[in-house]
Amino acid sequence: AWGLQKASRKADDAWKFVSWASGKEYEELVGATSGWSNVPAGKRASTYANPDYRAEAGAFADVTERAISEADPKNPGIQPRPTAGIQFVGVPEFTDLGTRVAQEISAAIAGRQSVDAALAASQKLAEKVAEEYR
Repeated sequence: AWGLQKASRKADDAWKFVSWASGKEYEELVGATSGWSNVPAGKRASTYANPDYRAEAGAFADVTERAISEADPKNPGIQPRPTAGIQFVGVPEFTDLGTRVAQEISAAIAGRQSVDAALAASQKLAEKVAEEYR
């Protein structure tokens, strides 16, 4: 899914980019220059009807299309969950929190901190945001 920040100073440019990057023309470009199996999967239903895509991506096209069409966003997994839905939380701080947690995880992957330290720091970040809503 694509999203544009409401407060973006370049919303028109962002919308043009999203329109291009999610359009058929972009897929044609990727298919022609990098091969049809490199076209980003899951963006457009029309991709799965494209014979060129199917010829090169046949090994995974059906599985990917079926996984997308059968996904239940209110129950996105095989284990029970305490709440419905996927990982998005509708608070203004969510995007920034996601970025900060991703930075902590990246630091652990890069070996700059332990996994436990990354998780502890991420938990503190989330708790700080949650304090405002208790």
